[in-house]
Amino acid sequence: MFKKKTNPNIKKEDMKQAEMLFFRYGGNKFGMYQNGDLKKYEGFHVPKKIEKDWYEVIYKDYVAKIENHSNNLDLTVNISSLINLGIKEYEIVKLIISILNTKLLDTFTIIRICEEMKKIIKSSKSSDTISLIKNEIIKFHDILLSSTITISNEYLTLSYMKDYDFSDEYIKRRISALLN
Repeated sequence: MFKKKTNPNIKKEDMKQAEMLFFRYGGNKFGMYQNGDLKKYEGFHVPKKIEKDWYEVIYKDYVAKIENHSNNLDLTVNISSLINLGIKEYEIVKLIISILNTKLLDTFTIIRICEEMKKIIKSSKSSDTISLIKNEIIKFHDILLSSTITISNEYLTLSYMKDYDFSDEYIKRRISALLN
């Protein structure tokens, strides 16, 4: 993974527990909070530098999973997880745009990815990042509305999506909603 750095004020076993919690939640402190583990994690007083190193490991892992995705569902899940890290927004957007422009993706996957990119707009402080996302969403909105709607079989076979409305009409509404 990476060379471990320790804080002399933190016991080795406490640092290991903190690291295990951090990686179990993918660095997501809200997830820790929801499951009652945030106070425990914060009690370890992990230095920000070590947390930054841990986030970098998680970031690289998600990027590798995205670049080597085996199916579109995994792609969207890993993009969502990468965005939720809240780091390296511009690099993430460039990666996502590259995927959208170079991979053969079904309509539903493109919609999901564009919806995920829209989340960055809400939290970003970078006008360049926001502008890039908006321009790409407009571009893909137009492409999707003028293309045949396709849905990957992996979505159609998911038990929890068996009642999902994959009709052309509903998918077109989702496409139109990208501009809201």
